[in-house]
Amino acid sequence: GPSTGESNDFEAELHQMVVAHMSDPGFGVNELAASLRMERTGLYRRMVDGLEITPSAYLREARLRRAAELLREGNTVAEVAYAVGYESVSSFSRGFRERFGDPPGQYARSRA
Repeated sequence: GPSTGESNDFEAELHQMVVAHMSDPGFGVNELAASLRMERTGLYRRMVDGLEITPSAYLREARLRRAAELLREGNTVAEVAYAVGYESVSSFSRGFRERFGDPPGQYARSRA
């Protein structure tokens, strides 16, 4: 129906904002909502209803997927951690392992 185009626009804008601010460790759910000119609660509702994912989970997933790409391209774990907005390599490594099952260094080697 007519809502599809609107939700695609929203998704595209959402994706664009996350990509644009990905390397900023301070860019969280509040900043995402503000960049989309929305209230935090409105953003939460819209994402859970429309995309079936919370804003914080979306941010984490986007960052970790990008990290996986960067690792496959041969970047070091530290470079990747900072590129996707983690302030510490250890918290990045922990999050990455939880998501992909391998620590980032091993993931990169197994997919090189």
